[in-house]
Amino acid sequence: MKECRRDYTGFEAQMIQHMIDHCLGKLV
Repeated sequence: MKECRRDYTGFEAQMIQHMIDHCLGKLV
């Protein structure tokens, strides 16, 4: 369960980072 939770957190963090990158790209 801990491993799954870790994967989920990593996936979420990646998604957030991708969204931020997209926002930054749009701003620039």
